[in-house]
This record gives sequence, C-alpha cells and structure tokens, in this order.
Amino acid sequence: QADYRGNIAVTKSGKVCQRWDTQTPHSHNRSPSDFPNAGLEENFCRNPDNEGFAWCYTEDPDERWEYCNIPTCPSSVPSPAPSPSPPPTPLAPTLDPDQCSLTVCSCEIRQVDFRGTIAVTKDGLP
Repeated sequence: QADYRGNIAVTKSGKVCQRWDTQTPHSHNRSPSDFPNAGLEENFCRNPDNEGFAWCYTEDPDERWEYCNIPTCPSSVPSPAPSPSPPPTPLAPTLDPDQCSLTVCSCEIRQVDFRGTIAVTKDGLP
C-alpha cells in the first residue's frame, strides 16, 4: 500500500491519526520534508517507508502508531456488456485504467507518484 493516497485518517482500532507535519503527541522523522514523494498530507494514512500496510502515528499519547484499514482494489473489474448504441460521452478525458486516482483503495500498481484527482475510468464509469 505504498501507493495509497486516499483520505482515511483513522487506524484499524479507530484511533484518529496525528498530522504528519506535527510532532505531538509523538515526535518522528517521517515528515513531508523528509519524505517529499510519500503524500504525507494532513493526517491521512500513508506508507512512506514501505511497511506492509498504510499506517499513521496516532493522537493517542499511549499508542505511537497503528496500521490503517485501507480497502484494496478488486483483482479484476468486470467488463460492461456490449451495447448496440454508442457509449455515453465520458465525464473526463479517456485514460489508461492504470491512471485512475487512488482515493478509495490501494491497488499497489504503478501509482506511486500519481497525485491527480481523476476518478473516472476510460469508459466513463465512476
């Protein structure tokens, strides 16, 4: 989940995440300036050091950090049924499916540096 860039900001146990740019209640060296390509924004769950899963420091002074519960993308997306009429006009430019924004889940494939907001497939599906 090194590629996760969504807005989940609570841990698996429900603790609120600490902002990456603050040092309280836990001091740390995983700041946006130390990891400029890791998407360390606000208090969102991230994986700046390639741990097993996205995680965050917690606002609980007794619990330094925890993993977050980030949904993973399905292994395959079913193809839409063929239509006799032309498909509707997409809401966004036609893109390669690998360029979809990771705002909901983590697919762990080639989106490490993508920072866009596109959330529509090349077929115009949300």
